[in-house]
Order: sequence, then structure tokens, then C-alpha cells
Amino acid sequence: MSLYNDNKHLVLCASSLLLLNPIAFYVINSNRNLCETALACLLICVVVTSQIFWSNPVKYSKAHIVDGIIAKITGVAFITYIMICKNRTVSLYHIYSARLVVLCVCSTFYYSNKYSRKEWCCEKHIVSHAIFHFFCTIGCLLAYV
Repeated sequence: MSLYNDNKHLVLCASSLLLLNPIAFYVINSNRNLCETALACLLICVVVTSQIFWSNPVKYSKAHIVDGIIAKITGVAFITYIMICKNRTVSLYHIYSARLVVLCVCSTFYYSNKYSRKEWCCEKHIVSHAIFHFFCTIGCLLAYV
């Protein structure tokens, strides 16, 4: 069975579930400060809206718009927390790792957007967006390290 059949978008349902890993890491290892708790709540919202949207990915639908808004708010919140708040308490290695992950997140988001504009849910869109989910997961984990 090919990964890219009529239900190829379900790969993105699966890849968005990777974001459960930072939530689990938060529960197990976090300092549980207010910021990290708020970030975990945002991640739960992202997972829920992603599952709703990617189970039936209609471009510009209400689910698409809501998922996009919540994902962008969450992304900005995590980047702000990691780059400003977390940078004060971590090693130089952690700071450079975070910058590299943010660069990877931005790059894969760019390509996902580029390919989706050419053809919605084409193979390149699905693959680049799945990789985007992977890098977002790594980035979110950095908030709890």
C-alpha cells in the first residue's frame, strides 16, 4: 500500500500527533511554571485542531483557518519563550540548537506553503508539512529542557 493514496493527508494527522511528545515531556520533566503550563495548553489545542483539520483538509475551511490561527499563536509563543525567557537559563549549545530548529521550522513551513499553493495536498506539500511537524516537535521539546 502506497503512502500517497487518496488518504495521503492522513500522514499529517499522524505527524501532528508527534506534538504529544512535548506535552508528555512537560508532564514528566517540566518545572511547571506558568509559561510552560500555558505552552502545554496551547499544544493541546494545536493537536486537537490539527486532528480535526487534517482528517478532512478542505483549504480555507473554518477548520483550516482556526487550525492556522492557533498554530501560529502557538509557534510565536514557543519561539518567544525559547529565545527570550529560556535563553537566560540555558547553555550556549541550547541557544544555537534552538536557532537551528527555528530555521528548520521556517524553511519547512516555507516549502509546505509553496507546494500547497501549486497543488493542495500534493506529495511535496504533504512531505514538507510532515517534516515541519517533526521540527516543530523538536522545537517544542526545547522549551521544556
